[in-house]
Amino acid sequence: MIGLLDDDPAKQGLRLSGVPLLGRVADLALDHVMVGATHVIVAMPGVAPERRNEVIALAKATGLEVLTLPSQSELQGEGAPASAA
Repeated sequence: MIGLLDDDPAKQGLRLSGVPLLGRVADLALDHVMVGATHVIVAMPGVAPERRNEVIALAKATGLEVLTLPSQSELQGEGAPASAA
């Protein structure tokens, strides 16, 4: 893992378990965030589905393979996960 993105202003500039926080989710396509990346992992199972879908669309726009962490309801079969292909 080369870095994390989080919209929480209090977390900017921190390292989480040794992994640097590189910016906000909207920064996903910036060069300093994408250097060396081969995949984008969207791990936002607790956010509203609309926001999660927005982030997945941003991730897909990078041209990298996108992997998603399913929400609890998706794991319980209550909703189909957003396509990651």
